[in-house]
Amino acid sequence: MFGIVLADQLDRLAKMVELRADRIPEFVGELFDYCAEHPELVRLVQWEALSLPANQVPGFAERSTSYQAKVDAIAEAQRLGRVDPQLDPRRVMLLLIGMAEWTLYVPQLATMIAGAPTNSAEQRADQRAFLVTLAQRLLEPRR
Repeated sequence: MFGIVLADQLDRLAKMVELRADRIPEFVGELFDYCAEHPELVRLVQWEALSLPANQVPGFAERSTSYQAKVDAIAEAQRLGRVDPQLDPRRVMLLLIGMAEWTLYVPQLATMIAGAPTNSAEQRADQRAFLVTLAQRLLEPRR
């Protein structure tokens, strides 16, 4: 049952948030927005990580294929000169997901560091803008 519910939630995410080679920084903001609006997905992924070995998660092969397509989009962005070609696109993908979702996974830590609750509309808008700007700056090719 857990696998069915998680697969449904991940399918919904995949339909709503797409990583494209021409919009990688925006992907971070869109992923943050989606996860903030769907805390059940955040909780399901946390439970999965706590409960199952990585290679035994529901839909492992299908999900790996989906993530590979995202890695390929980052590699395409590198070929187009939009992302620093010296960065490993697999690690970039992990970084983008981590950036987008970390404060949602540990709201207590985010609140302690930010000094205020991070779930207000204003705080979320500030975090989203910060994430998109940070992704742009981190990924831009070095001149």
